[in-house]
Amino acid sequence: GYVYDFVRHYIETQWNDYNMDRRLNRHHKTDFAVGIIEGFRSKLNSQDEEKRPVKEALALAKIQDPVLKEYVAYKYPHTIVLKRKTSGHNEKVLRDGISAGKKLIISEGITERTSHGVRYLYYRPF
Repeated sequence: GYVYDFVRHYIETQWNDYNMDRRLNRHHKTDFAVGIIEGFRSKLNSQDEEKRPVKEALALAKIQDPVLKEYVAYKYPHTIVLKRKTSGHNEKVLRDGISAGKKLIISEGITERTSHGVRYLYYRPF
């Protein structure tokens, strides 16, 4: 919950700074937020690749279970897969969000020790 709230707050503050004089609508805010998430994801992936050595011998292999597929189709007959193009988004706003997401650093939570144990303090603006 802490990380979720932290990222939401980061998106909100970055968007307010970014959209100060631009007067962009909520669709642009969505593009910006997606960019932040993608930028943060790429930052985490690059850090993860630096930390662990590549071991091709221990790579995972994708195995499909046809019986499981049949069971899911039987159990949930109205499940469909939707595919759509991601057109309609603003590339500049998305790129700016990605660069903001690469700067995201999740701070450690603040704790207060009492005689009753540890209590977590957090700010929930939403």
